[in-house]
Amino acid sequence: MVSQAYRAIRNSCRILGANQLSLRSLSSASAVAKKPAHSDASVTKEVGAAGFTSTSPLSASSVLKSSADLLSRCVELPDSTFWLDRVEASLRDIQRPRPPTIAIWGDSKSGATDLVTALLEDPLSDDSQRRTALHGRLDGDSVQQSPLRIRFGADNRRLNNELHLGSPFLQRSGTEIVELNDSDPSNVLPHLLLSDIIVLVTDNVRYLNQPGLLPLLHQFSRHPRAYLFVNRLSSSGSALQEENHIDSTITRLFEDSLQPILHDSYRIKVYSGSSDLAIEAIEIFRDAVNSETSPSSKAAALDTYQAKYLASRLTMLASQISTSIPPALQRHTAEGCPLYQYQSANFLASSALHACEESVASVEMQIAQAQERVEHIKDISDHVAQELHNIPRKAQSPTLSQEASIEQLVRESLQESSQQAEYALQQFSWWKLPWKVDDLQDRMIDAVLDHYAKELERKLLVLSGALVMEQARLWQETKEAVTFPSESVFSSRLLINSLDQMHKEAAHRPQDHISHELTKPIEYRRAQLSNPVASPVSYLYLRAQNLVSSTYIIGFSSVGGAWGAWITDYASTEMALGIGGLGVAGAVRWCVGRWNKTKKRFWADWNRVEEGLERDIKVEFCCTSLARY
Repeated sequence: MVSQAYRAIRNSCRILGANQLSLRSLSSASAVAKKPAHSDASVTKEVGAAGFTSTSPLSASSVLKSSADLLSRCVELPDSTFWLDRVEASLRDIQRPRPPTIAIWGDSKSGATDLVTALLEDPLSDDSQRRTALHGRLDGDSVQQSPLRIRFGADNRRLNNELHLGSPFLQRSGTEIVELNDSDPSNVLPHLLLSDIIVLVTDNVRYLNQPGLLPLLHQFSRHPRAYLFVNRLSSSGSALQEENHIDSTITRLFEDSLQPILHDSYRIKVYSGSSDLAIEAIEIFRDAVNSETSPSSKAAALDTYQAKYLASRLTMLASQISTSIPPALQRHTAEGCPLYQYQSANFLASSALHACEESVASVEMQIAQAQERVEHIKDISDHVAQELHNIPRKAQSPTLSQEASIEQLVRESLQESSQQAEYALQQFSWWKLPWKVDDLQDRMIDAVLDHYAKELERKLLVLSGALVMEQARLWQETKEAVTFPSESVFSSRLLINSLDQMHKEAAHRPQDHISHELTKPIEYRRAQLSNPVASPVSYLYLRAQNLVSSTYIIGFSSVGGAWGAWITDYASTEMALGIGGLGVAGAVRWCVGRWNKTKKRFWADWNRVEEGLERDIKVEFCCTSLARY
């Protein structure tokens, strides 16, 4: 089990080759991104003064293509597919000119919808269709979650997720607005990355705790035209002339809060204002224009409108957005697209490369951790081998200081069985054999069944319990070593499921089954020794019977021959007695020699059976151990 986990993790480390290739591609793509900007002196001067990145069409296209090539070879890296789709979309985007895109994001509680309404509102227009299209643009739950693209158009109509609206702001700035209300950053990030101006909206109640805000701030901290608008949802109750001071204080506090989060290199500009106050001012202006009141009342209402609208500070944000793309960046290149598109493409490419670089660094760290785990698994394997080597010694006696292998355990246990068999065989010495030969087989079989490998069998039962305990203790370490977090490239549910199945199969095997597996060779060899038909004991019994019979025959034949010679006067009495006695002595001497040879043959067969048992026990112990681990 441990060896299978080790091989699976070793195969997973093959991603390291793709990782090294990714690092080389990152270096080459970063070198392209650092090339000088457009050769036009005026463009370089104006763009450089603004602190923007490279706007060269060749540079943007090269970086995007290098990024796409890199991401296509790093499909195993996290989010590589997402960034590959974004890069390919940006490559398609720079193939056709388009107006600047303003992406405004904020959830339903931040007041982002009111901010878009205040920017696009026209106080001088009394067109009810236009007002209905603007204020009812997000009616419906499905519409609120999908991005809405707002373009300038005098017909004030909506077609799917596009709204054509007559708006002075859109006409004056020549831009389009993509309104995003989804609080999940992963859903709005594709639209934000393809936009030229980013406006993130939060409120003065939640500040940086707004869901999804911090990931987007980190993502666009280096964007050349990213803004954070802090929307005051409720009036402070102070005089209008103090609103500017309050907004300045909020802006300064936000900038101080962003510095430790995004560090000193962030370029997001922070603005504070009130969309509610701006809409309220527009309604006051519209009521004053449409009402039949005295000129003095209208003048007072217009003064209130002006004061409230200035206090909302939306004019500062609108002015900054309108002028964020200088005329030099609006020039069309020979490829047909304006330079701000290439600048946005450069930012997307740099974001993709940075994300890929972070993923590569993360994979490198995971590889290092995986290598540590592989070494840990190897240590566990060595520990298991040592434990399996020490289990026989512990089973024999936990207090022994010397190590005992499974072979030594078997030999020491079988030595006692041999002594018991030798003691039983001593009861059948040659001079007792004629009277006890019929009891030889029963006595030897009883000795085998009662004493053969009994101590070894007991120790193997202890070994089976020790194996179960070691398996339960070491399984947890193995499982922890091969379990990786779900986001890791080395996470493998197939490996974990395979290990769980192996563990369940081993756990469902009862300890009695393990004990039987270990003691099965003893039962087989015991039956081999005690078989009354074909075994060393049966051979010993048959040879003993043959020897006794042959001794009787030889002895009686010698006596009979001597008696016949004496009767027929072929031999004297003394000679006949001598011939008979010599024949009987020869028969006994022959019987003793043959009996000793038979016992040597018996012990040779006995030793061969013990050697086979030793091999069987060793093999069965190793197989059972591997099956458990």
